[in-house]
Amino acid sequence: MNKTPGTKFTRRSRAGFSALIVFVVAISAAIGGATTAAADDPASFSDVTTDAKFYSEIMWLADQQITTGFSDGTFLPTESVSREAFAAFLYRLDGEPSVSLPSRSPFKDVKSSAQFYKEIVWLSKEGITTGWSDGTFRPKDKITREAIAAFLHRAEGKPSYSAPSRSPFTDMTTRSTFYKEVTWLARSGVTTGYSDGTFRPKVNVSREAVAAFLYRSTTSAAPLSAGSGSSAGRWNPPSKVSWQWQLSGPLDLSVNAQVYDVDLFDTSAAQVGQLQSQGSKVICYLSAGSYEADRPDSNKYPAAVLGRTLDGWPGERWLDIRRLDVLLPIIAARMDLCAKKGFDAVEPDNVDGYQNDSGFSLTAKDQETFNRALAKLAHDRGLAIGLKNDVDQVALLQPVFDFAVNEQCAEYNECSLLTPFIKAGKPVLHVEYNLPVSSFCPTTNALGFSSLRKSLDLDAARTPCPK
Repeated sequence: MNKTPGTKFTRRSRAGFSALIVFVVAISAAIGGATTAAADDPASFSDVTTDAKFYSEIMWLADQQITTGFSDGTFLPTESVSREAFAAFLYRLDGEPSVSLPSRSPFKDVKSSAQFYKEIVWLSKEGITTGWSDGTFRPKDKITREAIAAFLHRAEGKPSYSAPSRSPFTDMTTRSTFYKEVTWLARSGVTTGYSDGTFRPKVNVSREAVAAFLYRSTTSAAPLSAGSGSSAGRWNPPSKVSWQWQLSGPLDLSVNAQVYDVDLFDTSAAQVGQLQSQGSKVICYLSAGSYEADRPDSNKYPAAVLGRTLDGWPGERWLDIRRLDVLLPIIAARMDLCAKKGFDAVEPDNVDGYQNDSGFSLTAKDQETFNRALAKLAHDRGLAIGLKNDVDQVALLQPVFDFAVNEQCAEYNECSLLTPFIKAGKPVLHVEYNLPVSSFCPTTNALGFSSLRKSLDLDAARTPCPK
């Protein structure tokens, strides 16, 4: 394993992957217990339905040949994972590297004839585990959530990270065992904890949950070693900024704002450079979840991915965001253009299609997967990225996004859902169209938002909230 800070587990490649692996390439739980039998179709388990909570993650695990399931065709998603099985998971995730086996086991309770002896030896040699103080590994014990955090942190080479002075979880303190590793995992977007604010560090981890942990550890937009959540050289926006959002009319370059949010295609590289020379950061607006007929690359969208017309926007249609193989290359090319023009960040619009009448049967999981893919595309190009609306998934997605852009949270009484960004030290760029500033500014100022009142056509006119 490459232990250089900032690297992730290697991904193996093989021919004949299912369509899901196209996603892994584009945006780039145990073994079957004592019974190991390769299924003819690794992406099919009789006890995992397509609407299962972690269906995509389990299918990814199978496509990566990290698991084959059990000989009866099941995956047993809710069964707890043992420490030896997790060792095998990590070993396979790293590409099954060669291991020089010692004549004497490093653990007194792991015989050289044990099923996962090689994998446990590898885990020990890599410094991912030292076992217990009594010289045992306890291979049959179930692995806990806090132990997985520790294993993953060590597997990444113990990257430098300063844990927060206040715990993000109600059931952990700064003195808790593995506090640093758990908060690192959360900051990296691999875990969000539970909806009640807990992490439940001592809880055993199921096979489906392990699939989710490993999937996120290899595809999270924020590199696991990046304790700050932003890579070197990428804009890390402060939690409160002055900003201008203009998507129509001649671009007004004279607005005194720390941040400009402007259109990808209508804004030239020279204009981006002029704004930056004035001390402003510049965000690249593009639509990721919809088709716009008047865009120069609109001919790249096949009819099969075009859904219903957006309400109030003739000529604009929702996209089938499940078709990552089609959409991600198009969006990647747009982000390449953002980077080429010198933008600092990107604002992908219409990333909440699952909550709209899109013409497709989109789920919340489909949307989360798509949005995570967008974040990775942006970060791979050195661009910060904002989460546009999609307020119901803020808790899930905040760790892998750098700021939020929101429309009308005050009008719809949704502003509290955006506070995870503020708590993480990231700005919420907020706009209202219908309310007077007197009715929403006191509330959003108190929340720490960067708020404006704008007209719906988003021309140059703006009214910022008074400080």
